[in-house]
Amino acid sequence: MLDASFSVEGPLTPKLSLLTTARRSYIANVASFALNLFHLSVPMTVVPYYWDLVSRLDYNPNPLQHMFLTIFASTDAFDFITQPRRGGGTIEVAGARDELSLNMGFKSLIYGYDVALSDRLKNELRASLDQSKQIFSSRMNFLDYSLYLRDETTWKPYGFLTLRTGLDGFVDSAKDEFSVSNRVNAAVSANNEAYVNGGAYARTI
Repeated sequence: MLDASFSVEGPLTPKLSLLTTARRSYIANVASFALNLFHLSVPMTVVPYYWDLVSRLDYNPNPLQHMFLTIFASTDAFDFITQPRRGGGTIEVAGARDELSLNMGFKSLIYGYDVALSDRLKNELRASLDQSKQIFSSRMNFLDYSLYLRDETTWKPYGFLTLRTGLDGFVDSAKDEFSVSNRVNAAVSANNEAYVNGGAYARTI
């Protein structure tokens, strides 16, 4: 078995419904079991791992309104497992074991609200909060947070004409860290950035 997953979907109330699905890998567990069972020794082994989750909650208070909340989350990781070096050598070489890895993660929370103000006028609101990270061998760390907001109004005065106007807003904050170590000395460098972007738009279809 390389991975396992489950999915649940159904109504909680006449106006509220839930969908949830998740998955997790077992490749690393299977590889470790096989190596131990047969007493195998390899110069280097790649151990992958991942899991992900999607969950959505929908709410319809009345025929003219719809709200939803969605959660995304995932992690992907790769560890390069190495055997100890025989025959001596410096501590930087002989002791450098299991130090190469990659870990990537993502989380997102999305809220939506749709309302029909009339037969020809509708409004859609979307807001999301995201977090992403990347870690390379515990020496390079990248962490990012972002907030996105959009509100759009659609008007159909005639059957062949559609007018759309809206507002967009985006805020992002990033943090980067780099560390270098030779097992005796260590140096760390950090960088923080943030920016804001937004605007209004109007178009016809």
